Amino acid sequence: MSRKARILVVVVTLSVLAAARAAVAADQAPTPAASQSSATKSQSLDEITIRGHRAELERRASRFVNRIAATENAEGLPRWNWPVCPLVTGLPRSEGEFILERLSEVARAAEVPLADEHCRPNLYVVVTPDPRKALEGLDSRHRETLFRGTGASVVHDFIVTPRAVRVWYNTGMTSPDGVPPGILPGCTIGPLCNVPIFDHVDDTQLSLNRIWNFSRVVLIVDEARLQGVARGQFADYAAMVGLAEIKPDARLGDAETILKLFDAAAAAASAGMIDWD
Repeated sequence: MSRKARILVVVVTLSVLAAARAAVAADQAPTPAASQSSATKSQSLDEITIRGHRAELERRASRFVNRIAATENAEGLPRWNWPVCPLVTGLPRSEGEFILERLSEVARAAEVPLADEHCRPNLYVVVTPDPRKALEGLDSRHRETLFRGTGASVVHDFIVTPRAVRVWYNTGMTSPDGVPPGILPGCTIGPLCNVPIFDHVDDTQLSLNRIWNFSRVVLIVDEARLQGVARGQFADYAAMVGLAEIKPDARLGDAETILKLFDAAAAAASAGMIDWD
């Protein structure tokens, strides 16, 4: 066979192979109608799955909040409507600054208002080797401010019950604008200055005209219980119980949360807040 003939054979063979590959690809490719139908079906299934997951997530979140969060007089959850000003004491300076920075970071993420640098503290994190002694001192010096309006037995139980972190919440009731009960803005004392507890919307609906606010929160931390706890873990725990009112004996169940930090060894707990928190 001549050289020219061999070249012709090679060219023909390559052309045949290329045509065969194109035919196979065409057979495997879906038709436009089938492709559109498949995409529509996939999109519809994805939409159903997302909706189902979101509804279940909302139910789980609601159950979790109801288990851990405390309400004031069964009326609602207190919140930080006034700027929060944290203070950390009892730790080395670098540790305290880390806790403060993390508290501020979590507050911003939770849309909690932050006070300026020269603020008056209202969120205290006190680390002490003798929590009971520290609380007894607070009780003797600040009963009328910290424990005002609370029965002596309740205060006593709070002081003597050992916990890794004891948290005392001072709350107050105001209007949505921050006005104390019974006073209207710019009003002097008199019967016309009373603010109603409810606003009448119509004959069948009522809307609450009161919200609960944190005025002071104090965390008394047992220094001995911080052994083996990473500063990031403790900072996130402090933020969780300091920025929201958490029941001291909340049933956490199988929920993954930083609130389990002191339930077992710190090494078994999460490294910090997770998405669930």
